[in-house]
Amino acid sequence: MKNKSVIFFSKVLSGFLPVLLLWSVGVSQQEQKSPGSKLDLNNASYEEIAGLPIPPAMAEKIYDRITFQGPLKSVFELNQIAGMTPELFLLIKPLVRIEPYIPKSERERRLDEFYRTLSRWKG
Repeated sequence: MKNKSVIFFSKVLSGFLPVLLLWSVGVSQQEQKSPGSKLDLNNASYEEIAGLPIPPAMAEKIYDRITFQGPLKSVFELNQIAGMTPELFLLIKPLVRIEPYIPKSERERRLDEFYRTLSRWKG
Protein backbone atom coordinates (compact mmCIF):
# COMPACT_ATOMS: atom_id res chain seq x y z
CA MET A 1 0.00 0.00 0.00
CA LYS A 2 2.83 2.35 0.88
CA ASN A 3 4.55 1.72 -2.46
CA LYS A 4 1.40 2.55 -4.41
CA SER A 5 1.00 5.92 -2.67
CA VAL A 6 4.68 6.75 -3.27
CA ILE A 7 4.36 5.83 -6.94
CA PHE A 8 1.15 7.85 -7.27
CA PHE A 9 2.74 10.85 -5.55
CA SER A 10 5.87 10.66 -7.73
CA LYS A 11 3.73 10.50 -10.91
CA VAL A 12 1.68 13.50 -9.82
CA LEU A 13 4.80 15.43 -8.89
CA SER A 14 6.59 14.52 -12.13
CA GLY A 15 3.59 15.79 -14.12
CA PHE A 16 3.21 18.94 -12.06
CA LEU A 17 6.88 19.97 -11.89
CA PRO A 18 7.36 20.68 -15.64
CA VAL A 19 4.16 22.73 -15.68
CA LEU A 20 5.39 24.73 -12.69
CA LEU A 21 8.78 25.31 -14.34
CA LEU A 22 7.20 26.45 -17.61
CA TRP A 23 4.90 28.80 -15.73
CA SER A 24 7.80 30.34 -13.78
CA VAL A 25 9.81 30.90 -16.99
CA GLY A 26 6.79 32.57 -18.60
CA VAL A 27 6.32 34.84 -15.60
CA SER A 28 9.96 35.92 -15.55
CA GLN A 29 9.92 36.67 -19.30
CA GLN A 30 6.67 38.58 -18.91
CA GLU A 31 8.21 40.74 -16.19
CA GLN A 32 11.17 41.60 -18.42
CA LYS A 33 9.18 42.31 -21.60
CA SER A 34 5.85 43.57 -20.32
CA PRO A 35 4.49 46.63 -22.12
CA GLY A 36 4.37 48.53 -18.84
CA SER A 37 8.06 48.01 -18.03
CA LYS A 38 10.39 50.98 -18.27
CA LEU A 39 13.16 51.21 -20.86
CA ASP A 40 16.71 51.22 -19.46
CA LEU A 41 18.25 54.06 -21.48
CA ASN A 42 21.91 53.28 -20.69
CA ASN A 43 21.61 49.78 -22.14
CA ALA A 44 19.03 50.43 -24.87
CA SER A 45 19.69 50.25 -28.58
CA TYR A 46 18.91 53.14 -30.90
CA GLU A 47 15.82 51.30 -32.14
CA GLU A 48 14.50 50.90 -28.59
CA ILE A 49 15.03 54.60 -27.85
CA ALA A 50 13.41 55.53 -31.18
CA GLY A 51 10.38 53.49 -30.06
CA LEU A 52 9.65 56.06 -27.36
CA PRO A 53 7.02 58.72 -28.16
CA ILE A 54 9.67 61.29 -29.13
CA PRO A 55 10.83 62.75 -32.45
CA PRO A 56 13.51 60.67 -34.25
CA ALA A 57 15.99 63.55 -33.96
CA MET A 58 15.61 63.53 -30.16
CA ALA A 59 16.04 59.75 -30.04
CA GLU A 60 19.29 60.16 -31.96
CA LYS A 61 20.48 62.90 -29.59
CA ILE A 62 19.77 60.71 -26.56
CA TYR A 63 21.56 57.74 -28.13
CA ASP A 64 24.54 59.92 -29.13
CA ARG A 65 24.72 61.43 -25.64
CA ILE A 66 24.92 58.00 -24.03
CA THR A 67 27.27 56.56 -26.66
CA PHE A 68 29.78 59.40 -26.87
CA GLN A 69 29.61 61.08 -23.45
CA GLY A 70 29.01 58.04 -21.28
CA PRO A 71 26.05 56.59 -19.44
CA LEU A 72 23.49 58.75 -17.69
CA LYS A 73 23.56 58.85 -13.90
CA SER A 74 20.03 60.17 -13.53
CA VAL A 75 16.95 60.52 -15.69
CA PHE A 76 17.15 64.26 -15.03
CA GLU A 77 20.33 64.47 -17.13
CA LEU A 78 18.03 64.20 -20.15
CA ASN A 79 17.18 67.87 -19.53
CA GLN A 80 20.76 68.78 -20.51
CA ILE A 81 20.29 67.45 -24.04
CA ALA A 82 19.64 70.20 -26.58
CA GLY A 83 16.04 70.20 -27.73
CA MET A 84 14.64 68.43 -24.65
CA THR A 85 11.62 70.46 -23.62
CA PRO A 86 9.97 70.19 -20.19
CA GLU A 87 6.87 68.75 -21.85
CA LEU A 88 8.86 66.10 -23.71
CA PHE A 89 10.78 65.22 -20.55
CA LEU A 90 7.56 64.81 -18.56
CA LEU A 91 6.20 62.61 -21.36
CA ILE A 92 9.10 60.13 -21.39
CA LYS A 93 10.15 60.25 -17.72
CA PRO A 94 7.61 57.60 -16.62
CA LEU A 95 8.66 55.38 -19.55
CA VAL A 96 12.41 55.19 -18.85
CA ARG A 97 14.81 54.22 -16.11
CA ILE A 98 18.56 54.53 -15.58
CA GLU A 99 20.54 51.40 -14.72
CA PRO A 100 24.31 50.92 -14.61
CA TYR A 101 25.83 50.54 -18.05
CA ILE A 102 26.60 46.96 -19.14
CA PRO A 103 29.38 47.02 -21.74
CA LYS A 104 28.55 45.31 -25.02
CA SER A 105 30.84 42.88 -26.75
CA GLU A 106 32.80 44.17 -29.73
CA ARG A 107 30.47 42.27 -32.05
CA GLU A 108 27.31 43.76 -30.50
CA ARG A 109 28.81 47.25 -30.61
CA ARG A 110 29.76 46.93 -34.28
CA LEU A 111 26.33 45.55 -35.21
CA ASP A 112 24.58 48.40 -33.38
CA GLU A 113 26.71 50.95 -35.17
CA PHE A 114 26.13 49.23 -38.53
CA TYR A 115 22.33 49.17 -38.10
CA ARG A 116 22.35 52.76 -36.90
CA THR A 117 24.31 53.82 -39.97
CA LEU A 118 21.89 51.94 -42.23
CA SER A 119 18.90 53.61 -40.60
CA ARG A 120 20.46 57.05 -41.18
CA TRP A 121 20.92 56.28 -44.91
CA LYS A 122 17.26 55.42 -45.31
CA GLY A 123 15.96 58.71 -44.57
